[in-house]
Amino acid sequence: MGMRCILLADRVTAAAYHLAGVEVRQPGNEGLLAAFRQARKDSGVLLLSRPLAMKLPNDELTQAIRDATPPVQVISPVYLDRASPDAAIRARRALGVST
Repeated sequence: MGMRCILLADRVTAAAYHLAGVEVRQPGNEGLLAAFRQARKDSGVLLLSRPLAMKLPNDELTQAIRDATPPVQVISPVYLDRASPDAAIRARRALGVST
């Protein structure tokens, strides 16, 4: 069996990574710390979207990254604060649903 990669993220980022075969979890704000701790126990690699990482206690996140058991990587969400005007067209073309 391969290494289990888990992503804690928002719905949009989770959907994109799920398509790539990553196990995704979308914790609520109230349960974020518990979800983070559980995902560390369950995964071989833990990915965490930056907006969620910013809501965790800084010392806990820093320690998890330093421990590297499992490796913890903070990632950018798949959306941007400001998308280019043709972002939707380019996305549809990349998915093969538009020319």
